[in-house]
Amino acid sequence: MAHRLAVLGLTLVLLAMVCAVQLAASLVLHGWATLLAAALGLGVGLLWLGWPAWARLRPADDSW
Repeated sequence: MAHRLAVLGLTLVLLAMVCAVQLAASLVLHGWATLLAAALGLGVGLLWLGWPAWARLRPADDSW
């Protein structure tokens, strides 16, 4: 249960970061702000949540 809540909390932090970038970039870049926020959210989401999930699912390398 605690693991699920930790993942949920980190996902909400990611969402808050993307919203903050969207807000700041909309004042400067106008039309490009949504694209920038989406790219940031996708990139950080893949690194933050996708990479550990990928590492957990791939077969173990016992060559050490």
